[in-house]
Amino acid sequence: MAAISIGVLSAAGMPCLAIVARTEPFDSAVAMAKAKPGTLTFGSTGNGSGAHLAGELFKTKAGIDMLHVPFKGLSPMLTELLADRIDISIAPLPGLIGQQIESGSVRALGLARAERVPQLASVPTFAESGVPGVEADAWSALFAPARTPAPVIERLYLAIAMAVSKDAVRTAMAKQGIPPALKTPAEVAAMLPGEVAKWAAVIKASNVVMD
Repeated sequence: MAAISIGVLSAAGMPCLAIVARTEPFDSAVAMAKAKPGTLTFGSTGNGSGAHLAGELFKTKAGIDMLHVPFKGLSPMLTELLADRIDISIAPLPGLIGQQIESGSVRALGLARAERVPQLASVPTFAESGVPGVEADAWSALFAPARTPAPVIERLYLAIAMAVSKDAVRTAMAKQGIPPALKTPAEVAAMLPGEVAKWAAVIKASNVVMD
């Protein structure tokens, strides 16, 4: 397999969060797990998805047991949550989930990130709720072949930086729950080993297997 080097990070910090149907009486995923030992179900967008791994990380850090129920996408998972056929879901905030929270169809219990997000200022992080170490922001990056000349990488980075600096782009990203952050190629290169090690450990500990 050809070696790949880092290009540029196009967007970062898309938060995952725990959500429940609006009829759910609990305000804490930990309290739900304690009330339903061994039977609490959590849905994700599929085996091995970012949401699945975030849920497994939360289970480990909280010391609770939840039964994972994978779905083939966000819409079917949300349908089952709203129908009370699963107890809780771990999902990314941008897009559909943000819309459902805004409409009141679902409630957010906690954020899997280091700090709160402006559009959900009242929703605590898991650390604030007593479960530290649950940080599972999704991020997107651009990569280039290993032998791509440095001036080309720099030109790509500057083009994306210019786009992300535009007010219209930043506003659109913020509405989706995506902080308009940008990392340099060097910053991405420094970040990757830690991300790989962190999620490899979660996968191994939880015995996650792709479909």
